[in-house]
Amino acid sequence: MDKKVERPLSVTILALIVLIISVSNLIRLIQTTRLWDFVSEVVYIHPLYLVISGLVWGFLGVTLVWGLWKAERWSVLLAKIGAIAYLIYLWIDRLLIRTYQAGKGNHVYALIISVIVLVWIFWMFSRPSVKDYFGVTNE
Repeated sequence: MDKKVERPLSVTILALIVLIISVSNLIRLIQTTRLWDFVSEVVYIHPLYLVISGLVWGFLGVTLVWGLWKAERWSVLLAKIGAIAYLIYLWIDRLLIRTYQAGKGNHVYALIISVIVLVWIFWMFSRPSVKDYFGVTNE
């Protein structure tokens, strides 16, 4: 079945944001692999953590971008679950693993942005034009 509904701007923006995050994770994977010895000396956590997290988030993100771009119904659920999971991952990384040393003083700002992004994603998928794009009924 051909979808004649034009992609909403909000879906395009979300796909581009996810693409940027995915590419940055894939770059982290590649750079950590290439510079393993250097990373081992500079970072106090094991480089394998950076490789695995880069691989997981890079792969999931690219998959999500493809699904959003092609209006696959499964991408709506993946985007919602992925947004929650990615924010949990970022906060665990920020508070427990502490790979983001430069941003340790701005937890309130980061929390506000996290909540705004999560609310925007869920709100966006509730919009009638987005539901039409993904072929979800507007009841």
